Amino acid sequence: MKTIFTLLLCLAASVASAYEGTSFQALIEVGYPVIQLAKENSAEKGNCLNYSGPKLDQQWKPFSFVFIPQADGTVLLRFGPAGVGDIPFYYSDIKINGTPLDNSVWNFSLPSAEGQQTGSVASSPDGKACLKIYFGCSAYYFIKVKKGERMEVSMRGKSGSVLDAYINRLSDVARNLDDAGKIGVPLQGAALDVGKKLAGELNRLSALSDTKLHVSVSPLAPENATLESLKAKTLEWTNAFEAEKARTANDERPCLYEQPADRTELKKLVVSAVRQSAQVQTACLLEFLLKR
Repeated sequence: MKTIFTLLLCLAASVASAYEGTSFQALIEVGYPVIQLAKENSAEKGNCLNYSGPKLDQQWKPFSFVFIPQADGTVLLRFGPAGVGDIPFYYSDIKINGTPLDNSVWNFSLPSAEGQQTGSVASSPDGKACLKIYFGCSAYYFIKVKKGERMEVSMRGKSGSVLDAYINRLSDVARNLDDAGKIGVPLQGAALDVGKKLAGELNRLSALSDTKLHVSVSPLAPENATLESLKAKTLEWTNAFEAEKARTANDERPCLYEQPADRTELKKLVVSAVRQSAQVQTACLLEFLLKR
């Protein structure tokens, strides 16, 4: 049986504080011969070629990568930011040898950790269809190649705001609380205990956000936790983050761009808030069942 080495051509940003590292590998499949590739204007050859693109900010930047297959075969193109935190990155105008690729041909790697964002086909802040990829995720696509044919992959890229991820997760909190409200029981007993924990988590988010983002929302006393007050506080947070996202939309560097540790710390709180809101929903359901 013959073997094919498919290339993970990783189009990643250069190493900097916003890009803490990248991971590349070659996939082995059955049915084809080994494929070697070479970088243009370089002596480097191999089954897996690694490339670094420019460090991206909130302004679109064009960049491209070129390789030359040393045999006919199949190559897997894979790209995306690598690091920690939740900053989304947008990629548009993706072309191979000048031919545009339909966004729908790309697949996205699945999240490997709780709360990690996946990639998607989305609209960029300027309204153009593109790929939206978060740290820890990547897009990939198989192509057929011919020996000696120059392959140039070009695209434009820009960063988004970490506030996108926080807003997305707050929508999950609101959805869980809405579902809990449909059950038709107030917060009481175990459900009230979990509701108080969620209020406490939102308050911790307030303290940390005030320090790191200079975005603050008044705290909610845990003893005053109800489904209505928790939903209202979640909406207040969503509006505050939306306002800060709009205010910083034209900044060259988005919020917490150079502070991956701060992004991770805030991420843990919003992920915990999602988890607590799901527990509120479960506790309300149990209260309902116990009353029957």
